[in-house]
Amino acid sequence: MKATAKFIAQNLRIFILPFISYVFVTIWICLWFVGAAYMYTVGYAAPRKDLEFSTEIMWDKYTKPIIVYYILGAFWLTAFIIGITQFIIAAAAVIWYFD
Repeated sequence: MKATAKFIAQNLRIFILPFISYVFVTIWICLWFVGAAYMYTVGYAAPRKDLEFSTEIMWDKYTKPIIVYYILGAFWLTAFIIGITQFIIAAAAVIWYFD
């Protein structure tokens, strides 16, 4: 606990890092939603049977697997950004401790 307190006292900039990663994750999620909106509209418009004068987007057999892959990619990249943040904090603590 003493070493942790000394590390934090000497490296207050370490508190900025989670906020920076939060900004990167927020930008990534916003860009992801834009891409998801475009991906959702891939296909052709077909008339709906239950409502007149309206259409629905019909997908081919490859669209659903691509959307699932896109969703998993969003989770993976978000976890990767969080992992990079944790690695930077851990590496800074190790370098400080052994220095």
